[in-house]
Amino acid sequence: MTRDDARDHWCDHWRDSWRDRTRWPAGTWGRAAVGVALCVALSGCGTGTSAESAPAGAAVADMAQAQSAQGDTADADRAAAGNAEAEAAGAADPAAATDRKIARTATMTVTVENLDAAGQAVRAAATAVGGEVTDERWDLRAGEAGQGALTLSVPAAGLQATLTRLEGLGTVTTREANATDVTGTYVDTQGRLTTMRASIARVRALMDDATSVRDVIELEKALASREAELEALERRMAALTGSVENATITLTLLGPKAPAATGGGNGFTDGLQRGLNALITSAAVALTVFGILLPWLVPLALLAAGVAWIVRRRRAKRADQARSGATAATSTDDATAAEATAAERADPKADDSADDSAGDAVKTQ
Repeated sequence: MTRDDARDHWCDHWRDSWRDRTRWPAGTWGRAAVGVALCVALSGCGTGTSAESAPAGAAVADMAQAQSAQGDTADADRAAAGNAEAEAAGAADPAAATDRKIARTATMTVTVENLDAAGQAVRAAATAVGGEVTDERWDLRAGEAGQGALTLSVPAAGLQATLTRLEGLGTVTTREANATDVTGTYVDTQGRLTTMRASIARVRALMDDATSVRDVIELEKALASREAELEALERRMAALTGSVENATITLTLLGPKAPAATGGGNGFTDGLQRGLNALITSAAVALTVFGILLPWLVPLALLAAGVAWIVRRRRAKRADQARSGATAATSTDDATAAEATAAERADPKADDSADDSAGDAVKTQ
């Protein structure tokens, strides 16, 4: 291949690449620069043979591979920049390297004489060092030894002072303290936060320079994803910082034991006591049932009274009708008898004739 042919070949190759690609991947800029340099070098060669151009082409190919590798690893280098900076800062500052992040917790069980007074003392102990009681649960059932479970959050510097004050509440039954080194997690999260913030800044810069709708949409998706990751990292960092700056104490307070039941007294006394207890219980149950039924008894009584009144009304009406019918029948009979009596008085002969006729009829028979 002659010098002119090589020059035309490389120029055509990079011109086609420029026309076909709208978005070049990482490393393409380096290869493009090498191609342009090759074209310039070939065009500037005044003399030479094809044998002399071959080593130059090999050297340019090596340079192109180096530029491509450098471009491909650029993103990885940027992703590790935060951690590398943190490690470099730690190596440069020995004091920072020895600043360990320790999360401390403690658990304690104390038996006290008075749960109310002990609870107030616990709150005072937490407030004295700038902490607070974040959770309280009490069990104060009658006839049983009460107990309380409290969770305290106090500054790590005041942990020992708080534990000492809590020990003075009564008899310590159990005590346990734990210290967890979270330095690695803390530094890793901090480095990831730095890297993520830098990545978000780069995406926003690319959005400012974007000219096509497609590029803007893709960049918005990438920005939303990175912002969500940033929020998660910030929450994790806040939790780690809180666990390092504040210590957690889980305290259990036990009240005095209830006195054991004594079985004194004879059988009669025990029986009388049980009978009185049963009577009181029965009366309480009866009153409870009566109280439950009382709201229902009033409307039921009113309803029953209304039904009874209706029934009595109907019965009285029927009795009045029966008496009216009997009175009417009696009046009719009385009228008939009166008419007969009047007829007899008006024609006595007719009655005698009728009687004679009746007697003759009897004789004839």
